[in-house]
Amino acid sequence: MDGILSPALLGEAIRHHSAGQLTEAETIYRQILKDEPENSEILHRLGVLALQTGYLDAAENLIREALSITPEFTDAYSNLGIVLKKQGRLDEAAESYKSALKLDQDMPETYSNLGNILKELGQFEDAVSVYIKALELWPDFSDAHSNLGTAYSELGRSREAIAAFRHSLELQPDVPEVLANLGAALLDAGEVILASEVLSKAISLDPNLIAAHCNLGAAFREINQTDQAIIAFQRALEVSPDSVMALSMLAGLYEKLNRPDLARKLAQKVLETESDHHTANLVLAICERREKEFESARNRLEAMDLSRANSKIQAMVTRELANNYDRLGEYNKAFELFKLSNEGQAKEWQAKDIDSVSYLAELDDLSARFNAEWLNSWTPGAPAISHGRHSMPVFLLGFPRSGTTLMDQILNAHSEIETLEERPLLESVTNAMGDHLEGYPDGLANLSNSDIGKLRDIYYDSLDQYSDAEIGKKMFVDKLPLNTARVGLIHRIFPGAKIILALRHPCDCCLSGFMQSFQPNAAMASFLELESAAELYAKIMDLWRQYTQLLPVEYIQVRYEDMVADYEGEARRILEYLELSWTDDILSYRQKMQGRRISTPSYHQVAEPIYQRSAYRWRNYEKHFEKVLPILEPYIHHFGYDAN
Repeated sequence: MDGILSPALLGEAIRHHSAGQLTEAETIYRQILKDEPENSEILHRLGVLALQTGYLDAAENLIREALSITPEFTDAYSNLGIVLKKQGRLDEAAESYKSALKLDQDMPETYSNLGNILKELGQFEDAVSVYIKALELWPDFSDAHSNLGTAYSELGRSREAIAAFRHSLELQPDVPEVLANLGAALLDAGEVILASEVLSKAISLDPNLIAAHCNLGAAFREINQTDQAIIAFQRALEVSPDSVMALSMLAGLYEKLNRPDLARKLAQKVLETESDHHTANLVLAICERREKEFESARNRLEAMDLSRANSKIQAMVTRELANNYDRLGEYNKAFELFKLSNEGQAKEWQAKDIDSVSYLAELDDLSARFNAEWLNSWTPGAPAISHGRHSMPVFLLGFPRSGTTLMDQILNAHSEIETLEERPLLESVTNAMGDHLEGYPDGLANLSNSDIGKLRDIYYDSLDQYSDAEIGKKMFVDKLPLNTARVGLIHRIFPGAKIILALRHPCDCCLSGFMQSFQPNAAMASFLELESAAELYAKIMDLWRQYTQLLPVEYIQVRYEDMVADYEGEARRILEYLELSWTDDILSYRQKMQGRRISTPSYHQVAEPIYQRSAYRWRNYEKHFEKVLPILEPYIHHFGYDAN
């Protein structure tokens, strides 16, 4: 450093500065600077003081002057980065931090600050690398663990995010913001109940955490507690009436509750203050598409700047844009966008270690296990009678995108029916078999009557978690398309149970699945490519044919194309099969579903009047079925469709 300092005078100034006595410190700094005008340390300290008092331009000038005198002044580069970040000059701030780290690589705080900049710039992979370097230098740096967690969350790597947030909380327990971020990561990982508990704890520590209220609302939304979700979003708005996060998430919920009027109003309110808000623009575009304003929706989506959006938002916007091109009849453009969206979604799922391998292996195991010889070895089964809790469930099966959601809504309009939409009721049974019996499916062979009764109780216990209907007063319809693969289990636990098999042209099923966004799981991973969707269809329908050839399954087949062509006639046929009387409520099912959140991708379609545009939709994309048709042709013919 240039100049000769008075150690006593400098020491006094530093003591004032450390004690927060900034005026006294500045007076002494300037006294020294008067005698030593090129003293870079004093210039730097004055710059830090200006930063602390909010004089950012003065801070920048003073620190840059210090660097012009001492170009290798590491701390000056670090503090200049802080100044530039506060000025919103993120790229310059990043370069300043990098300059500091070139001079001294043993600066964990500077690495962490650089990570924060990179995160704001949307460079999440680079941010992760920088945070890891900070933690290599200082393993107990709790803020770096927390910031690493947020970067992982942005990349969709929720499991790694959870681990990082938990490490941060081990070092500094009960930090409300970190708890809130942990809750959000748990929610993203599908651990909804645990997420709601963590978020509630964060709110109890700091009721003003808007993000925690919003994510708690999202958790309630996931388990269909929509009233509680709305309350959570409203509490966020009590904290901050103009919160764009709360307004946009509430707008998204209202759109899924088939209240596009409220959704549009809230989304537009967000855009009044933040015109480029991703979620609000996406919600508004969906509402515009639902109102057949396709060009307006397309233009809105194409104008969005996604350069700093995370992969999840990018995939959602791309898919919605594809939907609009589809409705505008530009099918080649639509297909390429659906493909691009799926590629983005595939990266997100891969980060969560989700792929189709485990589910396809499960289907192969079921196919190999179910044969006549094995079935003949089964112990006699208990008769399927109602035993004071609920009537025998009805199972609504099929293949995803085969029209099960439409049938679900129609049946739910009947006063004597309650449909349960895609709940893991049978999964609770298979889990119990793994815990206490020989596992699934092998354990099916040796079940005693007592075992079967206990497994039914487990099913009904799970049912009671999702339904508050009076016991014995409703016929329950368990709707989960891929339970088609578990027909053998259904027959064993509930022999004689009625099954409704929803059918749709196999090409349309596969195309529609390819075009949709699903919750991440191993079964849905096959829909990320059209050919793998067809291969999944073949495995599922081969299992269905295998079950019905080996077992006395009671079922009715309902084709989507017949339902949209003769809605009332098909509805009457289904009710006759269920031995229920006709009611005109079936004709007005759309009124009953108002305000009911539908968790499947079909929610906006079943809210419309019955239409036929989705029948044989695959013909618009026929050029992309060259490798797919040979896989599906046997099933097209088997179910009575025309391949041409």
